Amino acid sequence: MDATRRERRAAVVCLAIFLAGWLVILLPPLAGADGMRGGYALFFVGIFVVVSSFVAFLVFWDRADVASRMRDPSMQLAHWHYSSTEWKAIVREEKGGNGAAVLGGFALAVLFLLIGLIVFLFDASENGLFLAIMGGLAVLFALVGFTAMRAHNRRADRARPEAILSREGIWYLGVLYTWNRKWIARLEQVRLMTGSPAVLVFTLRQIGSGGRFIPVRYQWVEIAVPVPRGEEDQAMEIAAGYGWMAWKE
Repeated sequence: MDATRRERRAAVVCLAIFLAGWLVILLPPLAGADGMRGGYALFFVGIFVVVSSFVAFLVFWDRADVASRMRDPSMQLAHWHYSSTEWKAIVREEKGGNGAAVLGGFALAVLFLLIGLIVFLFDASENGLFLAIMGGLAVLFALVGFTAMRAHNRRADRARPEAILSREGIWYLGVLYTWNRKWIARLEQVRLMTGSPAVLVFTLRQIGSGGRFIPVRYQWVEIAVPVPRGEEDQAMEIAAGYGWMAWKE
């Protein structure tokens, strides 16, 4: 399982972004830019990048520790393997709708470009550097959105036909889901939906983006893990172990 290596790599990327944020903060005074002509705006953008990337670094590093512990059989609730027919159906459904990443990336790109244009129009002769930096960030976010969509499909194609269910999280379709992380994520319920195939549904309450007046709030997230044929009894035991009965839907 390469989850540990992937999470460590993501933590290193966050650390690089953290350092880049400091560069954005220090660039205006080093370039002699006037604070009222874009310098202060860049400072606050840099602060946002530094704080958010550092928090992300801590989260990814913790997730890497969870992924490492999932290798321990004593921490596993189940380690399922799927047939080729089952896995093809799972991957096809996973790749069905993944445009959210692209839309999110382009939305951020438009926002940063708009901010750059507004500041630039106040004084075109003095704010060219600010516009160039914000335009560069806009291109970066657009590329991130497009790359995320391609990465999503590639991850689904390359994922191993397996699901690892542990006491701290799930490794499924090449994605690591964690819980029991204080202030970040908590497992609320586990239920088994009988059908063809049966599906074991894990409901998490985890921190996420909020609305206009509450930027951060807890959100409900459901992770549906299809049960391989022949593993229904074990799935029932897992659901019952968390105090939830299985039912038909």
